[in-house]
Amino acid sequence: MPSFTRHAFDAMDNANLVLEVVDARFVKEMRNFTLENHLMGRRIPFIVVLNKMDLLHGRPLDVDGLKEENIPYVPICCTPKKNINRLRTLVFSKLDKGGSIAVVGYPNTGKSSVINALSGRHAAPTSSQAGFTKGKSSIRLKEDVYLMDTPGVIPLDEYDQFTLMLFSAKSPNQLKDTEVLAMRLLEWLPTQKVWSDWIFRTYGINPQGDGEEQLAELALHWKKVRKGGVPDLHSAGIKLIQDWQSGVSLRKA
Repeated sequence: MPSFTRHAFDAMDNANLVLEVVDARFVKEMRNFTLENHLMGRRIPFIVVLNKMDLLHGRPLDVDGLKEENIPYVPICCTPKKNINRLRTLVFSKLDKGGSIAVVGYPNTGKSSVINALSGRHAAPTSSQAGFTKGKSSIRLKEDVYLMDTPGVIPLDEYDQFTLMLFSAKSPNQLKDTEVLAMRLLEWLPTQKVWSDWIFRTYGINPQGDGEEQLAELALHWKKVRKGGVPDLHSAGIKLIQDWQSGVSLRKA
């Protein structure tokens, strides 16, 4: 077992409560069922924290599965803060005698930001770089209640580069073939009801054609060109992925 994974599972096994942090845009896809089954088997209570709800930009939150399984969840936003007190209240209701809370999830889902929002101070270092947290760290939330930050856990069967890019589990500099991934993203977006208009609402244009043709059109739109006016697909691909992962503000419809 990789050391990062071992740190996370050790933290969970020694916790009285676990917060599973997922990106609110991909609730069903980013729930770690291996992790959840492990917790259920050991009867360790957990709460699913739907972070980055601001990146939905008014789109509906997909929580049908959580409701059907009767799993407690709280949608939150760390910047600006929203529903943090609601999450804190739920956490304390499950720890009436104190204890430790392990914060787990995919890389770059904002686990450290959740810890900082709950504690009300910059207690855990944050970064947009996926995999920034390297080991366990303990932060005091209140008397007899401690939060444990852990490295991101990626299920062993989910190493597909596109999935990791889509979920922000790997930053552009950690990905291979960013141009190809950007092209796949451009072809994937129109197939998704929630994200079909993301390109237009973000950049104000509707590129046409396959992924390569769309990326070339975006490169020209951003004036990312090489000698002779040739579209710089590499730079355009990196920008597109960075914008997707950071959730740049959408243009007004």
